[in-house]
Amino acid sequence: MRGALTLTIAGLFGCGCGSATIGDPPNVAPDGSAAAPDGGAIDAPVTPPPDARACVGGDRRVTDPQSGHCLVFFSTAVTWNQARSACGAAGGDLMVATTAAENALLAPLDVDPVATPDVWMGGTDVAVEGTFVWVTAEAMTYTNWRTGEPNNGGTNGGPENCMVLEADNDGTWDDRACGNTYPFFCEIP
Repeated sequence: MRGALTLTIAGLFGCGCGSATIGDPPNVAPDGSAAAPDGGAIDAPVTPPPDARACVGGDRRVTDPQSGHCLVFFSTAVTWNQARSACGAAGGDLMVATTAAENALLAPLDVDPVATPDVWMGGTDVAVEGTFVWVTAEAMTYTNWRTGEPNNGGTNGGPENCMVLEADNDGTWDDRACGNTYPFFCEIP
């Protein structure tokens, strides 16, 4: 008698995928293809979940439970373009918050919002003033602008074409001059 080991895939991957038995031979149809336990054909192959990349880098990080993307906070103050380049070098881009839940993950990464109240994100209206878009070309259907923002009304007299998250203001957004220097958030798929 042969013993079989049953393992629950959900326990390994947290996906609720079911269970599989290891030790019994697979069900094989006469033509050599896989067959269902009753001998019939299997409609679709079972694909294991993709390997998750380790969420590393930066000063603090969190994995978005919805997308699986790594959200990384870098405390070094740089311009918006420098932040975008640094995120690209890390394999991602500046952070885009397409839902309230995703936006809520960000402010806690900045553990000292008094010292670093503003943090670059991946929104800009440099192409069309007043029309902010995400650097990823995703639709900006969710917004969290602070009341009166974006207003392109900086105290420096120049245009404000780049987006920050205000960690000291409940994670609301504001537009700022792209040449200012702030810490930044990267999103790495």
